[in-house]
Amino acid sequence: MPRRRLPVDQRRDELVQRGVARLPRGLRLAVAIAPSNPKVAYAWGASGATPYLWRRNTAGTWTSVPVPPGVSTGQAWYDWYLAVSPDRANQIYLGAIESYRGELSGSTWTWLNLSNKGSTGDSIHPDQHAIAFEPGHPDTIYIGCDGGLFRSPDRGVTFASANNGLMISEFEFLAQHPGSTRYIIGGTQDNGTERYLGSTTWEHAADGDGGDCAVNRTNPDTVFHTYYGMSPERSTTAGAFGSWTYVPPPVPAGEGSMFYPPYEASAAGGDTVAMGGDALYVSRNNAAAWTRLAYPGGGRASALAIPEPNTVLVGLLDGQVLRTTWTGSAWTAIGALGTPNPGVTVSDLQVDPNTSSRVWATCSAFGGARVFRSDDGGAHWTDCTGTGLPALPLNAVALDPGNANRLWVAADLGVYQSTNAGATWTDFSSSLPNAFVGDLIFHQHARVLRAGTRNRGVWEIPVDGWMTQPQCGVQWTGSLVANQTQKWFTFNWPAAWHVVWTVMPTSPKPGAPQVSWVTQVERASAEYATYWISVTNMTADPVTFEGRYCILSRY
Repeated sequence: MPRRRLPVDQRRDELVQRGVARLPRGLRLAVAIAPSNPKVAYAWGASGATPYLWRRNTAGTWTSVPVPPGVSTGQAWYDWYLAVSPDRANQIYLGAIESYRGELSGSTWTWLNLSNKGSTGDSIHPDQHAIAFEPGHPDTIYIGCDGGLFRSPDRGVTFASANNGLMISEFEFLAQHPGSTRYIIGGTQDNGTERYLGSTTWEHAADGDGGDCAVNRTNPDTVFHTYYGMSPERSTTAGAFGSWTYVPPPVPAGEGSMFYPPYEASAAGGDTVAMGGDALYVSRNNAAAWTRLAYPGGGRASALAIPEPNTVLVGLLDGQVLRTTWTGSAWTAIGALGTPNPGVTVSDLQVDPNTSSRVWATCSAFGGARVFRSDDGGAHWTDCTGTGLPALPLNAVALDPGNANRLWVAADLGVYQSTNAGATWTDFSSSLPNAFVGDLIFHQHARVLRAGTRNRGVWEIPVDGWMTQPQCGVQWTGSLVANQTQKWFTFNWPAAWHVVWTVMPTSPKPGAPQVSWVTQVERASAEYATYWISVTNMTADPVTFEGRYCILSRY
């Protein structure tokens, strides 16, 4: 697997900004006592760029121990562990970016890099978090890292993945096909971009870090994913592995962005996409060419919304909300709108698809105002935090196009629903794991809400419950003269639905069949289907009939 060292300190700075990461950079301490000899103990710490390791001997004296060659403290705030072998007081395991095993023989320490052996053994994923020993079998160890769980039967010499069936992927962002319930694409932290095609397992779409992603609503075979930083790629084959083309915006040297910068495609079709860093980059041709737009007062993007191809909204880490529009020949200079919560990061923006003047924003903060609604396009904001929300940062908001007063927010723990435009909130986390929820998407035709969790994969729920019986009705009535054949059509049926059609005579003539029909389906767009029904009068008399539909499933 690719092994790349990433600027995780940048991501830590963003977590500090939203009040999540509280440890200073490079400051960490772990302590362990030898199970086989409680008089022996170890302390494994980091202070800035300096790692240190100390050992307490049986006399109670602490002495410094040489650290593993090449060990890095750059991510000590994030990945760090220490353990002593259950049966050997002179054998220890250290975790940082890599995992190490140390052995004291006499006065000499020897070190083995367990996680990065190059071509000499089984390597595992970097970024180490935890270690455990199999009871009664100290040779068997389990290491938890950014790649999940790995098992070694020989104290780290060889490893095998123990991830099958665990469903512990760390999804950061999600996007979906508007006309199919069998396509989702998502970015996973340090484990690439994955896509769901209806199978029981996800497909690996791209390596490296998996950041924000998007699907072109007009042509959903055109999809986008990002790594960390301003690094988008485009696929025209729905994200098949190896199909990606690098399409970066022209970012000047020294200009930055969030670790995972926001990336969006137009929610109402068209080929407009945008990416936000220390400036906004907008494209009207699926990232083939970009326009750079500076923020009037500086700042860094943390959220984007493209309600239709000619409008882009951007939220900043400092709480500002800005807008640019397409004039027909150029994008306007970015203008400031109202600020929902000054100084507090805008984590998500969503525009009501039925009322463009209604905009929703969530903010990353512990307590206080964190959900806002604007009814004048962002000029003024109303606090809709209401009652019922926990005092946790909010990470995403999803709207119900069928009910302007119904919406959901993703919190650092769980999902919450409001059915009265934010006046009150209720927990919508039933059956969800106890996990951080980083993103929400709502499939309006399937009526399914999907949640990307930071460590338990992707979950979905039918917000109105699953259909328990078919929904049937009469779509049209018609008549035919003797032996006549005529074609009818009915359109704007969501392509995600499973629909069957029947034709039922309403002018009885016992003794023989009266009508026959043939149904043909046209995929009128990526999102909708048109049904063509040819009906034939099989008799020598006029006939009247009903064209009846039956929705078997919306999923």
